[in-house]
Amino acid sequence: MKKILIIGLMLVILTGCNNKKELNTNIKNNNENSIINEEIIEDNILTVHSEADTFLDFSDNSVIFNSVKYVALVKIEEVAGSDNYSYVTNQYVLPYTYGKMKILKVFKGDLEINKVVDFYRLGATMKFDKYYEGLTDSEKDKINKLNEGRKVKYKYVDSYTGKKVQIEKDKFYLVYLTDEKSYKNEENSYAIIGFEYGLRKVKTDNDNLVTTESFKDLDVLNNETGEYEKLSSVVNKNSY
Repeated sequence: MKKILIIGLMLVILTGCNNKKELNTNIKNNNENSIINEEIIEDNILTVHSEADTFLDFSDNSVIFNSVKYVALVKIEEVAGSDNYSYVTNQYVLPYTYGKMKILKVFKGDLEINKVVDFYRLGATMKFDKYYEGLTDSEKDKINKLNEGRKVKYKYVDSYTGKKVQIEKDKFYLVYLTDEKSYKNEENSYAIIGFEYGLRKVKTDNDNLVTTESFKDLDVLNNETGEYEKLSSVVNKNSY
């Protein structure tokens, strides 16, 4: 049975994609069920979109800042793979993406600057067969009903909660973190939480961090509006 790792009510929307859809990903093939490092154009993709009703308003900058253990500016060094299994509880869970990130600046918490650590984040693009293995009978029925009783074998699943935000190798992000205890529970491992509010791309020049007199002068993306805004308006000013 799938164990949902989100507190609150979750509404899952399933969408079968029969037209060609392009999925850009740099997930490597450490996990045979992950997408290989290539651009994929595929006719049969199942989109699984979840909406979570949480007790906290993560859209409020002060709320999300105060609710997490760490806030940091990072560079994504590697997007290593995806999975839907917890090796802590030995149960299937919602798909997640994992990889490595380098800590560049810490705004909250005790993290080592320039250290490369593991990250995990809810949401992933993965092979359909692996995803289907982790579903309950009722969830499998929903997918089968989408195909009017016909057994259609999707090749890939694109699963995300809230607004979809792509995490990309060699890009810089403002991230909101907690110690990772749900998937593997290893040292130097952190979960990026807060949905679209917990992963905000930093505006860069030619994939290099823009040089500024202060980190507060950096621009970070508001995933709701699609506009960039000053980091100083997002992160607690006492953190500089």
